[in-house]
Amino acid sequence: MTHAWIDTKDMAGRRQKVGTLDRFETWVHSRPHFPAEEVLMRFRFTTGFCLLVVGIAVPVALAQTDSGKTSDASVASGRDLYVAYCASCHGKDGKGKGPAAASLKTPPPDLTTLAQRNDGKFPKARVLETISGETAMSAHGSRQMPVWGPFFLALSGMKEKAAKSRMEDLANYIETIQSK
Repeated sequence: MTHAWIDTKDMAGRRQKVGTLDRFETWVHSRPHFPAEEVLMRFRFTTGFCLLVVGIAVPVALAQTDSGKTSDASVASGRDLYVAYCASCHGKDGKGKGPAAASLKTPPPDLTTLAQRNDGKFPKARVLETISGETAMSAHGSRQMPVWGPFFLALSGMKEKAAKSRMEDLANYIETIQSK
């Protein structure tokens, strides 16, 4: 045991005298002031803070999206989906006069009057159910309208959230073509 007196400072910056080297080493290692520990502590704090911010921001952003405002990107994506999968029967303008309409047993409905036929309110839930295939429309007879839900699911690599997003975009676009 060494009996050298070593001058040190404690955590508060006060000067202390430690009687032996062994006691000094014990004293040093008992204090959480090493740079690596400080970095780790700051990393944990920063990570926790970021997770807290994201945990608050994401639900707020989702609530704003669900507040009835449709993004331009959603409508643009829906327009592309409509042209690719719906316009052949329903027509580019949504009035049911597409090039394939004449060959159908039951003519496709005019999609621009859905809100009009529903007391002025766009029936988004019903449109989503029709697109996904959850409900069969009697006007479609023997299910002439394709069920797009499974198709969009396969197109999205079996990712249900992406498939629902496509159907939501399509419904958002159909909502924008409603006649006033």
